[in-house]
Amino acid sequence: MFSYGHAGTPITEISEHLLRSDNVIASTWLHCVDCHEEINRCRDLQTCVIQCIGASDCTTAMCLQNRFIDRHPRRTCGGKIDQITQFEVVPKVVIFAVDNASVKVSKKIHFLEDEKHVVFGLKGVIYTGDFHFTSRVFSIGVV
Repeated sequence: MFSYGHAGTPITEISEHLLRSDNVIASTWLHCVDCHEEINRCRDLQTCVIQCIGASDCTTAMCLQNRFIDRHPRRTCGGKIDQITQFEVVPKVVIFAVDNASVKVSKKIHFLEDEKHVVFGLKGVIYTGDFHFTSRVFSIGVV
């Protein structure tokens, strides 16, 4: 399924395949700020791999926030439209794919689930390039 050698397979593709769920993890819809009409985009996520492609000079937490609430990316029905993505179930693991070295890795990321705070702590980093990778895993109190 995954090629190797000079063809290679990006680690994000492997991660998406390994962490794919049979259930919807997150859904995306458009919300009109003025008339409050909502339209489901039918772009449901079944993986907890978040692509931060094109992000720069921000943190992974900011990238996630921008991905889940995109304020006024377009206008329709004469009003401002927000694109909102929301977890149906907060996954146990979230993976970020970042393509820009200016994006800083957040050590903690917070979610609100049923009015309860869920905190993700950084557990590892994988640096990739030229068909090689370096990984670093963090355990409690040890880097």
